[in-house]
Amino acid sequence: MPLPYYGFDHVRLCIGHGDQVEGHYSGWLKDKLTGAPDPRGRAGALEDGSPETPQIWRTALSEEHYPTSYVGEQACEFLEEQDDTPFILVVSFPDPHHPFTPPGRYFDLYDPANIPLPKSFGHRTNARSDLPNHIQRMYEIGAEKPDEFWPFHTDDEAMRRMIALNYGAITMIDEQVGVVMQALKNTGKSENTNIIYMSDHGDYMGDHGTVLKGGVHSHGLIRVPLIWSDPVNHPGMDVTGIQGSAIDFAPTLLQKAGLKVPYGMQGRDLLADDVKNLPVLIEDSGFLMASDDGRTAFRSLVHDSWRMSVFEGSDLGELFNLSEDPDELDNRWADPAATSKKMAMMHLLIERQIALRSKSLIPSHQA
Repeated sequence: MPLPYYGFDHVRLCIGHGDQVEGHYSGWLKDKLTGAPDPRGRAGALEDGSPETPQIWRTALSEEHYPTSYVGEQACEFLEEQDDTPFILVVSFPDPHHPFTPPGRYFDLYDPANIPLPKSFGHRTNARSDLPNHIQRMYEIGAEKPDEFWPFHTDDEAMRRMIALNYGAITMIDEQVGVVMQALKNTGKSENTNIIYMSDHGDYMGDHGTVLKGGVHSHGLIRVPLIWSDPVNHPGMDVTGIQGSAIDFAPTLLQKAGLKVPYGMQGRDLLADDVKNLPVLIEDSGFLMASDDGRTAFRSLVHDSWRMSVFEGSDLGELFNLSEDPDELDNRWADPAATSKKMAMMHLLIERQIALRSKSLIPSHQA
């Protein structure tokens, strides 16, 4: 493929999720199978007597042939080839994600019977009357096509299985992270290498009886981990209450590397000494196919233990006091007692949209 690819000189792509990953992984898997049939997908799944459940099958891929192992292997090979030139390595595991297909022992590692369900499990999103019609339409489509990518509701038995399998996938990733970390130590570079552990989004995983993602920004979806290890400048351990966003990652990394942040780049350095705890703005286009007019966009703001979501073309919205209502069961949007908080959050949302506007150096007027 043409290089550099988004600035990267070395690329191995894994496209897709579960045991249905494609890209460079497909060529690697073909070599490993040495002529044997491709076992990926539900069609090649192993039969184990379990009831057929949307988004779940026991993959016929072995642990060593699974995409998680491939990503770990490729990362280790890259590290082994490095000299003393500074590098950046992105190790992106397709799991944990639907479909839920961890291989081998990871499929049975956690007993669904021991998995607790979220407190909001019985408070189903599709039963709410305080959300726009297109969101309810998403759940209708999800019920019709639960093996696709739409959010959908399921029963407690299936939900426990999905959570248990997701835990299995996470454990496999944790072990591969350990393998990559050991490879880094073997190179002698672990003491001067920044290591960042992060994700792009969460999954409802039973919140409000729902699995997958889309429609509303409940906390299980938007609150994702960020662990930053800097053995040179910050050898100790600390936890910060500063809220960060995905757009903050690039400027933080550039500043850490001693590079100038391009003018107009959105976001800020989360590790700066004078960093402020600003509200987090989340911009979402929604699912256009769920609406006749395509007006499905919405904006959310998280700040000071509150979350507010404003939906395009609708008087309906969400306002949750996360400190008093962490399970997001009591929508205060239409509560007269919360009007002042709602207006304050609206003002903050507008401020953040203005502050995060594009400032790129492009012509704005004709001569």
